[in-house]
Amino acid sequence: MGSLPPYKVGAEAAANVSVVLAGISSEVQEPAEGLLLALDLNGSAEPAFFDQLTTMVRSRELDRVRFVVLGEPGAKLEAWTARIGSDKAWFYRLDPAPDVRATQIAQALEAEEQHGPGVRGAWPYGVRPPPRPRRRVGTLRGGPTASAHPPTEAQSPTDPNPTEAAETTESADPADFEHELSLLVRRAEAEMQQERGPEALRLQTQARELCREHGQPVRAVEMEMMLGGYLMRLDQPRLAAATFVRADESAYEHQSYGLASRARLNEGVAHEADDSVVDAIRAYRRAIETGKGIGESPRIVFEAYRRAGEAALGEGLEIDCIGLWADAVAYGQELEPEQRGATLKELAKRLSELLTRHRRYSQAREIDRIAEQF
Repeated sequence: MGSLPPYKVGAEAAANVSVVLAGISSEVQEPAEGLLLALDLNGSAEPAFFDQLTTMVRSRELDRVRFVVLGEPGAKLEAWTARIGSDKAWFYRLDPAPDVRATQIAQALEAEEQHGPGVRGAWPYGVRPPPRPRRRVGTLRGGPTASAHPPTEAQSPTDPNPTEAAETTESADPADFEHELSLLVRRAEAEMQQERGPEALRLQTQARELCREHGQPVRAVEMEMMLGGYLMRLDQPRLAAATFVRADESAYEHQSYGLASRARLNEGVAHEADDSVVDAIRAYRRAIETGKGIGESPRIVFEAYRRAGEAALGEGLEIDCIGLWADAVAYGQELEPEQRGATLKELAKRLSELLTRHRRYSQAREIDRIAEQF
């Protein structure tokens, strides 16, 4: 058919486009039969588009036309096909094989390391990046190292050597630091996807040390948290818990209290995975204490309350769970509505059920009344 010119659909978009498609379909000659229309959304689409497309799919005039609609997960195609019905539409989710995706990521990172940031890096596409400065601290393939040419007595760091001074200035470039850190983090994730845990841990540890060397202590805590997450994925909860404790202590030292409360929450999750419920509840209580106070992190507080209560229930400690969730409801009453989140209402509902089970009916009714405000 060749390319179709732009077509003004007007107010009756589905009807007008259907006329065009029906006309094309009628010109198909044997042995060919029917018409296949592939629509690549390149991401998502407006709801009005799906409304018009639904009308077209259900149209009798287009019974010889088949539609293939491609989109990212955000396009919500599964919900759309369910609305049309299984007699008219089918939904398929296609994911690249994990090993293929991991290999592609590793190759892209290798190219970016060798040639500098490109399409997916910090440098604009189509513009040749400047020569990358020699890194004086750390390499991607080895651990943190000193300069390849350490200063001697004849050439001390205080000597006015223009070349050495320029190199030092360039190595401290924030953009260079950000790019090197980004490469380390993405390489670590790529190694995890390829089930090379030890190498992922090495790279993530190097990312943490890079932040410390560049005077970025809070970023170093974030790298530590990611390191703990990798240990969890590698079924090493005890080591992960110790990592989250270090993250909490460092975050406290540098007054990043919200990050500290999140570290304690993660520590509790790690202890639970290690079947250490007492230590888990203790960590959750620490997260609650920090998050309610200087951490100012109500969402983390409610999640810690929820998990602590769940852990208590798992041990048959229903009274302890009631106390925890009642504290959560009382704390939620002090907050603005936008600070409460969805977790609090769920806690209030489950607390009411627990109180009813223990025949504390008046308290259950009071919790129900408060929950309506949430």
